[in-house]
Amino acid sequence: MKNFLIAFIFLILPSSVFSWEVDCDGYNSDTGSYVYGECSYGDFDGYDSDTGSYVYGDCDRGGDLDGYDSDTGSYVYGDCERN
Repeated sequence: MKNFLIAFIFLILPSSVFSWEVDCDGYNSDTGSYVYGECSYGDFDGYDSDTGSYVYGDCDRGGDLDGYDSDTGSYVYGDCERN
């Protein structure tokens, strides 16, 4: 019975409780260009505002963004919202 109750609780909880996605922004360390994107489950996907190049990396909700510009390999740093 206990296992049934636990399974039932997980089924009725909205999936948003277990998933998260927040906005992040930062800067390209070589050019100073503004970088924006989203952090989802610790993975950052975004773009350089000047060149439009894809930026990828690691991130934390309410924490740091550590990424790289896909065209140049330049380091990208920033912050992510907590939500």
